[in-house]
Amino acid sequence: MAVERKSFVRALMVTVSVSIALVTSCRTTKVGESGLLDSATQSYTPEESYKKSEANLFNESLNRLDILMHGDTWNKMVTHRNQNGYACEDEAPYGHIKEITFTNGKTGESVKMNNAGIRVKGNTSCDEPVDLKGFKIKFNVTDTFIRNENDEEVWRIQNVYEEWGKRLEYPEQTIKTIKKQSLYGLKSIGLRRGGNDMTRLRDGLSSDVFEYAGELARNSRQPGGPVRGGAVYRGGLVHVRIHNGFGAMVDGVYGLVELIDDNLIESHFGEGAANHLFKIKEAKGTFLDADMPSDRGRLLRWYEPEIIDGDGYKSDKEYHVKMNLCRERKIKQSACDKLEAQRQKAEEVLRGFKAQLSQAMAITDINERRTKLSGFLDIDNILSYAVSANLTGHWDSMIGAMSNNDYLFNNKQTGKWGIIAWDLDNTFGAGSQSYPWMAAINEFGVNLKYRPIFQAVLGSFPEEYKKRVSEYLDGVYQFDRINERIARRRDLVAPGSMDDMYQMLFKFKNHRWGNAWCNLNRNDYRSKVRIRDGWPVIDQNGGRTEARCE
Repeated sequence: MAVERKSFVRALMVTVSVSIALVTSCRTTKVGESGLLDSATQSYTPEESYKKSEANLFNESLNRLDILMHGDTWNKMVTHRNQNGYACEDEAPYGHIKEITFTNGKTGESVKMNNAGIRVKGNTSCDEPVDLKGFKIKFNVTDTFIRNENDEEVWRIQNVYEEWGKRLEYPEQTIKTIKKQSLYGLKSIGLRRGGNDMTRLRDGLSSDVFEYAGELARNSRQPGGPVRGGAVYRGGLVHVRIHNGFGAMVDGVYGLVELIDDNLIESHFGEGAANHLFKIKEAKGTFLDADMPSDRGRLLRWYEPEIIDGDGYKSDKEYHVKMNLCRERKIKQSACDKLEAQRQKAEEVLRGFKAQLSQAMAITDINERRTKLSGFLDIDNILSYAVSANLTGHWDSMIGAMSNNDYLFNNKQTGKWGIIAWDLDNTFGAGSQSYPWMAAINEFGVNLKYRPIFQAVLGSFPEEYKKRVSEYLDGVYQFDRINERIARRRDLVAPGSMDDMYQMLFKFKNHRWGNAWCNLNRNDYRSKVRIRDGWPVIDQNGGRTEARCE
């Protein structure tokens, strides 16, 4: 049954930057081709994708995202809870997006597509009001979740969306078209607007700092380092308007972030680099501590596999769901065997890494230990990660107080392990932790014996670490340079504002820069910058910027 344009408008379509619909009706409506512009289905090499997305998405401009979707679909998507009452599990349903248009804030170039999906994403933002929730937009999604009439069970069905209260079944050609959709090669993007960062600037500012490591690695020709960008997602700004054709449901500025997946790894590290990828899922990321009690059955909950041997791995939760279906013979045995083999390989990989690190740390000769560590760890990556985390105050992290977030990544080209930074909104003074403000360059809010990767690298390469801090202070964290970067981004959303939430960014930067300068120039980690009226004392001396130290 065809649906006319007039009926569509009257149906109060909600225009959203992102959405996917839930199905509540058994009636079906056939739909035609999705009508994409050529640029939305164009194929990109990893290099082309990086360059196009850098120029159009992560371009120090306030871009625009307009989304049109059905109002009922939007309401169901933002109020969804699973059977345990959680809103933001990885399997949360997508809401159907009728039409989505992205516009470059600098050039005015636009990309438009139909039939994308949106869902709530995040941890702390899940229970925030609608205007503070974070979202994930997926451009090539062709499936969603459906609830039964009693709203009791949840299951997945292929190629079905809900729109106007009816079930839609896409023709095969439309499905093929949707699967080709991307935004400059990105299959999905994140929108961040949580209460952790009301400025919406911290993701982009901090990712700039972490990205500097890639520039250093390329300049020194470090093998296995990023060929483009850094070991971090990129962040930008976008004005999002989600509306129903009559009025806006959401209308405001969001942080636009690149999601960490095989697409990021290929575009940042080169084709063929994706081997193993684990997300630090809970605040339990100390499994490498040799003194920890038995971790049997917990490794894949704490370090959740996302890529194993170059293949995607959905989640440990989904593994158990699918194995139940295997026992009920609802999934082909070959698929069950592959799933079990992949899980066993994930455990084997982690335990092998744990053994390598334990063996290296047992070596007493410093030169021999350095050689051993360099054989399986990307030392350059880990040193740069630690410096970046320290200078940005990335406390909700693998190295910080929470031992949470970030990704452990094995590069297939080198066989070495490194870290990809994630979730940088609790930086530059944000959040509940106060220690980053006055931390020395070797302080992370926790004894590093509980962070054995960093204890191994920073303890075995102390001079290289200090040198890397100095390179940052001469580069991306040079006093005027980082000051100008903060001001440019602020001016995109609040030109010249002296509001406290923006001033905090400058104040925190002065604390971190001042302490790092004192630590290096006094050659003393106990030396701290002097504070006057709440601000660090920074002087200009003969054309040089210097901190007053105590």
